[in-house]
Amino acid sequence: MSFFRDTTIKSTRKACRCFWCGEVMPIGSTKIYTACVYEGDFFATNYHPECHAASLLWIKAEYGSASGELPDQHSMQRGGIEEKP
Repeated sequence: MSFFRDTTIKSTRKACRCFWCGEVMPIGSTKIYTACVYEGDFFATNYHPECHAASLLWIKAEYGSASGELPDQHSMQRGGIEEKP
């Protein structure tokens, strides 16, 4: 059984780190909270809205579909599909 859910949080209650770019999202900012089960393990991640959109584009470009493995956490540029230098 698999599970995947994206939830938009309009105003965060505590600071958290974006999975995609690694930048801190301050209290009160908007984030995308993603929860899923992958290969039997539960994962929960936080994204800036623009980083979440970039991750979907990256997956589609890499795998040609809406699913696939993401790159290492905190390794991509904010809102883009390029790796950090």
